[in-house]
Amino acid sequence: MPETVTYLSEYVFGGCESLKSVKAPGVTKIDHDAFYGCGSLENAEFSDELYYIGMYAFEETTNLKKIETGTNEVAYLRDKAFYKSGISALQLMSFKLKIS
Repeated sequence: MPETVTYLSEYVFGGCESLKSVKAPGVTKIDHDAFYGCGSLENAEFSDELYYIGMYAFEETTNLKKIETGTNEVAYLRDKAFYKSGISALQLMSFKLKIS
């Protein structure tokens, strides 16, 4: 994905069963349900500036094993962002949780 893409809107990849990996170096915000039902998604890599992961953003990504981002502070990790996912690793260099 080009670095000019900074925002992934709700359901942008919803139900995309053929999506196996994502490399989005410019994305700073992932809205709710962006990857809902992407059962083949195994790994994802995002910007060092990623600050927001929305509710249910990775819901039912049952094969998801790893998400990477750089040295940022994820300010918003909304509830159930990884609901029913297969996530086994979340690499965040710094993390602050703000409940809203």
